[in-house]
Amino acid sequence: MHRLDRHIASLDGVRGAAILAVIVYHAGRGLTYTGSHEQIVQQLVGIGWIGVDLFFVLSGFLITGILLDSKGSERYFRTFYGRRALRIFPLYFVFVAAILWVAPLLRLIGPEDAERLHASQPWYWTYTVNALVARGGWAMTPWHTGHLWSLSVEEQFYLLWPAIVLVTARRTLIKVSFGIVVGVALLRAIVVAAAGPSLGIYVLLPTRMDELALGAALAGLAREPQAWRAVSRLTAPAAVLSAGVLLVMIRLQLLMPTNGPSEVVGYVALACLSGALLAGALNARKALIVWENPALRFLGRYSYGMYMWHQLTIAELQRLVAPGRLPVIGGSHLPGNALFVLVALVTTIVVALLSWNMIEYPFLKLKALLPYRKRGEDAAPARVLPAEVNDSSQRPISI
Repeated sequence: MHRLDRHIASLDGVRGAAILAVIVYHAGRGLTYTGSHEQIVQQLVGIGWIGVDLFFVLSGFLITGILLDSKGSERYFRTFYGRRALRIFPLYFVFVAAILWVAPLLRLIGPEDAERLHASQPWYWTYTVNALVARGGWAMTPWHTGHLWSLSVEEQFYLLWPAIVLVTARRTLIKVSFGIVVGVALLRAIVVAAAGPSLGIYVLLPTRMDELALGAALAGLAREPQAWRAVSRLTAPAAVLSAGVLLVMIRLQLLMPTNGPSEVVGYVALACLSGALLAGALNARKALIVWENPALRFLGRYSYGMYMWHQLTIAELQRLVAPGRLPVIGGSHLPGNALFVLVALVTTIVVALLSWNMIEYPFLKLKALLPYRKRGEDAAPARVLPAEVNDSSQRPISI
C-alpha cells in the first residue's frame, strides 16, 4: 500500500481518468453516429457520465482521510472549512458570477435563458443546484450549468461529514460508512419500487451518498494495515464482478443515469467498480503503470477547473462548428467526431490552466494560514497531513 503521508501520484491518474470520461461524454454524445460500428463507439461515449461516480468515491476517500488525520487538532472545524473554502469557493463563485452577470451583459446567452438563470440564482449561490434539478429538471439549469449538481452533492456532504468523523471512532466510522452504502442502496430500491425512477434519485445527496461513504470507508480501512490487506484481496474480484454487471447492462442498453435498472443495480455496480479502481490505484504495481501515466496525472491536477468550465467550452465550440458539419472521412463520422472531442478537450485544458493561474492558485497559497496542528504543536512549519496535497487536486504545493 502507498504511504499515506505523502502525495499519492496514482490518485491524480484516477482523477484524470474521471474527468476525461466526463468530457468525452459531453463533447461526443451529440455528434452523428451511423452504422453498427459507429454505434458501438456511441455507446461507449454515452457511458462517460460514470466519471462522476469515480469522483464521488475519490472525494469521500480524500476528505475522510484528511478529517481522520486531523482529529484532535486545534480548531478542527475552522481549519477544515477554511481550507475547503479556499479550495472550492473562488472558482465556483467566479463561475456563477460569470454565468449570471457577465454572460447576459455580453449577450452570450439569450434573454429567456438569462431570465431563468436570474430567477434561479439563489440555488446557484447556495450549492443547491441538485435540488433545483430535482425540482424542475435539467431545463431549470440553462446555458449548460446542470453539471453543478455534483458539486452541490459534495458540498452538502462536507456540511455533514466532519461532525460525524469527529464524534466517531475510526473503526465505528468504517461500520457507519458501510451502513450508509447499504442503506442508500436499499432506499433507492424502495423509492424506485414505490414511485419509479426519477431525476431526483440521480442528483440528490440522500440517494447518492453511498459512493462518498464507500470512499470514506476505504479511507478508514487504509489506515489499518491488516484490514487493508483484506481489501487488497477483494479488489480484483470486486472489479471483475461489478464490471461484468455493467457490461451486461451496457449490452442490453440499460445503463443510463435515470432508469430503474441503473438506479437499483447500476449505481451499486458503479460504486463497487469505482472503489475497486481506487483501491487498485493504491495497491497494484501493474495498475500504477496506468494510473501514474503523465497524461492522466496532468488531467487530474487540473480536473476541478476542467470540470467547471468544460460544458461552456463545448457549447461555444458547437456554436462555431455545428456537429452536423463535421467532415465525413472514408465514409465514417468517427474521425471528424474524434477531432471535435480532441479540440474540446484541448480547449478545456487551456481554459482550466488560465483558471488555475488566475483564480485558484492565489487562493490555495492562503491555505498556509490555516495549518492543521495538534494541540501543543508549534504553529510553524505547517503540517501536511496524509492525502492533503491530493486534496488540492492540482500540482503539489507545500503548505
